[in-house]
Amino acid sequence: MAAMETDTLRSALKATFRVLDRNLEEYQPVLEAREVGVIIYVGPGAVRVRGLRGVKADELIEFPGGLVGMAFNVGREETGVVLLDESESLGAGDEVERTNKVLDVPVGEALLGRVVDGMGRPLDDLGPLRSEKRRPVDRPAPAIMDRLPVTVPL
Repeated sequence: MAAMETDTLRSALKATFRVLDRNLEEYQPVLEAREVGVIIYVGPGAVRVRGLRGVKADELIEFPGGLVGMAFNVGREETGVVLLDESESLGAGDEVERTNKVLDVPVGEALLGRVVDGMGRPLDDLGPLRSEKRRPVDRPAPAIMDRLPVTVPL
C-alpha cells in the first residue's frame, strides 16, 4: 500500500513540475522603470513629497487609493503637490508615483451643460463624458492675431 501511495505522489509531482516548467518557458518578465517618492508632510489641499527627482511642473502624481495631485513646487530634494482629490486618507510615509503625464481635461461639445470637477470628471450623475479630445489645463493662450476682435464692450 505504501508503494502505491508513493507512485501516486510521484506522478502528481511530475505532473505539477511539467506545468511549472511550461509556465516558466512561457513567462516573459517585463522590466518597467518607475519613480516613486514618499509623502513627508500632509496639509490642507497640499502635500510635500521627497524622492521624485525627475518630476516636472504640472505633472500628475498618483497617491495610494488612486488619488491624484499635480506637482507645482519642484525642488531638488522635495516637491510640493496640490491635491486634486480629498486628502483624509493620506499620511506621512505613504508612497507616491510619477505618472509622466500633465493634467489634461476633456474638451468639446460633450461638456456643454455638464458639471465636471477640476480633472474633468463628471459630477452631475449623467454618465461618463463622451469627449474624444483632451487638452492640457496649462497651455499658452492663442495669439492675439488668431482671436476674434472685440466688437461689444462689457
